[in-house]
Amino acid sequence: MKELGINTSFKDTKLCKDVAIKKTSIFDKISGKLLKNSTEMTTRHDFDNFVQSIADVKQPIKDNRQNVSDSVPCRCIISPDEGYSLITQFNITCHANTTVLHDTVLYNVYQTSETGKHNMNYLGNIAFFPGKHDMIYLGHSPNMTFLYLHAGHEKENYTYNISISVDREHGLDIVGKCTNLEVKVFPMNMYTSGDVKDVITDLIGSDVNSNDSVINNLMDNGDYSSAVNILGGVASSLNDNVNKSSGEESKQIREVIVFSLTKVSVTSLDDLDLVAGVLNSATSISDELTDYTQDTALDMYSSLTGVLSDQINSTATNKGEESVGLLLDGLSFMLDTNTNKGSEEMKITTNHTHVDTTKVSKVQKSSKKILTLVDSIADAALAITKPTAEPIVFVTDNMNIAVMKKSPANTLGQNLANSRSSNIGQFLLPSDSRFSDVLDNLQGDISLQMMLIDKNPYVWDQSSHDVTTPVVSLKMKTSDKKVVTVTDLQEPVEIQISNRGKMNKSQIHL
Repeated sequence: MKELGINTSFKDTKLCKDVAIKKTSIFDKISGKLLKNSTEMTTRHDFDNFVQSIADVKQPIKDNRQNVSDSVPCRCIISPDEGYSLITQFNITCHANTTVLHDTVLYNVYQTSETGKHNMNYLGNIAFFPGKHDMIYLGHSPNMTFLYLHAGHEKENYTYNISISVDREHGLDIVGKCTNLEVKVFPMNMYTSGDVKDVITDLIGSDVNSNDSVINNLMDNGDYSSAVNILGGVASSLNDNVNKSSGEESKQIREVIVFSLTKVSVTSLDDLDLVAGVLNSATSISDELTDYTQDTALDMYSSLTGVLSDQINSTATNKGEESVGLLLDGLSFMLDTNTNKGSEEMKITTNHTHVDTTKVSKVQKSSKKILTLVDSIADAALAITKPTAEPIVFVTDNMNIAVMKKSPANTLGQNLANSRSSNIGQFLLPSDSRFSDVLDNLQGDISLQMMLIDKNPYVWDQSSHDVTTPVVSLKMKTSDKKVVTVTDLQEPVEIQISNRGKMNKSQIHL
């Protein structure tokens, strides 16, 4: 069946007076940002007044999971309480409250920073986003030894917070949060003025064919958590020293990190979060990514997406949403990197000079693979979405994905909106009899996916060069993931999208 997909530059448009306001609640995430929302209509004047009235409001981060016990399940200490990234080996010991922790539990340890927190205007609401969250340990032992921590930020005096939570059955049974810890971690280059490459080489090896390294020995002994912890520390150190070290050396190290991650056994969403966080970090500097790194990373994201699809129905809803956000975060950056590469290649074509068709073909293949993975991840998010629930919008640095599930009757006239700062996209589905007839013949609930991307990812297609607005797409699927095709509507699908800060409206007849 053909998919209902709409991508338009909206050349002949006019200013639209209606915009959407979303009421949001924010949930803490490891990486990426997750917003739950409900939509109502208001006028442009009301919208401006609403934004002004809440401009100074900061909404606190809330954890909506219910703890089994209000008591602190364990008290933890860290030793030493300061050191250097990739040099100092830290140890965390947790003393359990035996009345609460009477059987095997999982310790989830995160290193968090205030840096990066910011307010974002999200369709009128001020969304308060958390700073950086990196999982540094996942395991059953309360004695966490030989941990490498990422360097803190200079503006925070290199100080980090360590957050430790305890759960059973991969998040289905939340025991509670242990006492928070504070630690000061200096960058590795403050420890020595010499070349740090030797330190990194000892830890992870010199290239993808290296067999004699600390992480290889850990993996050979089945200690994947410690190996990933080291890989995360190395990736963080690279990101902290962009433009301060050899670009070619950094490219080679990122190759080793990504290749090493492919060896890690990922069987749960906890494992996925641990690996995806490091994968996102290792691929976050586009200038230091070789073709090998990008190809290997995409294969890894594909593998992780498969784990997500298999496991999301057997884990806690919030845990599943966190994993979705992590994968979308990484793929969003990969898509943006690919789009930029493709744009540069197509500029050559526009200037009537020779274009490397091999490179353009590779960009097309990679972009299509990323968009296919994004579609699969959205399907996974819909698997834990209820028809009566509010829409969910996953916000990344370069794109938003909104998903919702409705009964066929409630799909008629449905409004699905999305926003990226000043960019607003919105679909208003018709309620005519033709559309109603199509939906009445479908079994089960209707899934709606809306994507809003800052840049046009279809850069290999010269006919899309005039698309200068953000790109929006809408997809409707049946309960068995078949795309719904609709034609000959008596009423159009109404689309609203911003163009350089102004709202424009277009109608598409299908």
